[in-house]
Amino acid sequence: MKRSSLAVLLLTLHAFAWPQATDRAPVTDSISLMLSAFDTPDGSAKGILVGKLAQDVAAKYGPSDAILIDVSTVRRLPQEGCRLLNVKFEQVRGKRPGDKRRSTTSVIEIGLCRDGTQPADYVRSVSQQPKPSPKE
Repeated sequence: MKRSSLAVLLLTLHAFAWPQATDRAPVTDSISLMLSAFDTPDGSAKGILVGKLAQDVAAKYGPSDAILIDVSTVRRLPQEGCRLLNVKFEQVRGKRPGDKRRSTTSVIEIGLCRDGTQPADYVRSVSQQPKPSPKE
């Protein structure tokens, strides 16, 4: 009985501490998430980066609570089966008590075709900016 109560408490705390991550699919790369947006009714997909790539990002840019990826379709491109996607990467920090680090967000627009190739001239950086830490 105590063990199941502890499990429920831990799951509740996890959902409270990282509310943005609860509706996200774990992904090991961003391309698979971008391609999955092709198959959704609204052309969007949400994921949380896991695995080796997430570890490599943490090694290069410092540890984070999560790396969130949001994909949305900007528009269909003239080339058959291709879309212009808006992809937002957010390295979430500061969710743990006493953690004063700031989250970082990078947004790109990228052209991608269903077969995984890119049409020419559809990759550009939209923004890269630190996000203020949440007020306590």
